[in-house]
Amino acid sequence: MDRISKCYLIGAGASHGHSPDLSSEEAPPMRCGLFVDGYSNGLLRESQFEFLLEYILEELDIPEDPDAIEADQLCFDEEEFFNEIYQKTIPSSDADSATTDLDASRAIGSSFYYFYELFRRYSNIFSPQGSYYTDLALHNYDTRFGVISLNYDVMLEKSICYTGQQYHYPSDQHQNGIPIAKLHGTINLLNDFGAGYNTGNEGDFLNRVRHIVSNTELRRNIPLNFEQLHEIDYEDLALNFDSLHEPALMPPLGSAKDYRKNIIYSENWKAAEQLLEDIEELVVIGTSIADDDMLLVDLLESTIDSDVTVTIAAGGNSDEIRNRVFPNNQYEPIDAEGPYFSDYVNRRL
Repeated sequence: MDRISKCYLIGAGASHGHSPDLSSEEAPPMRCGLFVDGYSNGLLRESQFEFLLEYILEELDIPEDPDAIEADQLCFDEEEFFNEIYQKTIPSSDADSATTDLDASRAIGSSFYYFYELFRRYSNIFSPQGSYYTDLALHNYDTRFGVISLNYDVMLEKSICYTGQQYHYPSDQHQNGIPIAKLHGTINLLNDFGAGYNTGNEGDFLNRVRHIVSNTELRRNIPLNFEQLHEIDYEDLALNFDSLHEPALMPPLGSAKDYRKNIIYSENWKAAEQLLEDIEELVVIGTSIADDDMLLVDLLESTIDSDVTVTIAAGGNSDEIRNRVFPNNQYEPIDAEGPYFSDYVNRRL
């Protein structure tokens, strides 16, 4: 088997622009738009997420009159916002903080299911036909590559299967096909809490999900295939099974992300390091490699040698990323103004 000489680092921008002429209903949101999108399409206004919406509005000092809310008011830096909320879940000696801590835990716990449902819906309507992800998957027939993904969705995975190939995660028993390390988790893996775990009253969504933020218990990982993702919504995971199921994804918690929470995360980070060790080329698509994702920046700085060629398709951020993260690497510019996923596919594949 040929060795892997190339690795793709894929972020939200890749899924947002995965195909030409996408409608707003087909393009998943990116950073600072995660709640704008959910409010616009109605998800954030569903009864189970009513508390999460009210909590966000209160923290942002936005009037809570639903008729007065504009979706664009929910455009904020989710990483910074949830980082601050997470600090409130840390035990404090201040007696007055008890209620606030519980509300913060409920808000973050709710967010696991909000992000699961948001990206489940986009993954379900995704079509590999005509997608740049499919072009990328076909490229593996010529040049074997691995993928480090920062996305929750399964658009790439669907495209790989569409081309007659397989993929695998570090946690999979059978390691066949294109290796994918999803550093922030994925919607198609679950952590089963177990029937004996004290998760609150049956049917009480908020008091069940508030345990998620502090849970480090891993009974077993449950993979979901594409058909199951169509059938199983967030309420099924939280309320309708014998035990509570936690989506194995890491909300945008900024520097408060705890990758020790679930072994899935540590396995993915270890696999990412292995994918980067001996490559000749790194291709960055659709991510700005934000400074607040410190572990990712550290991973790239510690594994990418100066002789690795770097190609970046991240829109207007491409040159800035090159200068900030890869100043000593050979750079292969794409002949396009602010290159995107489409430019990389059309000019390099």
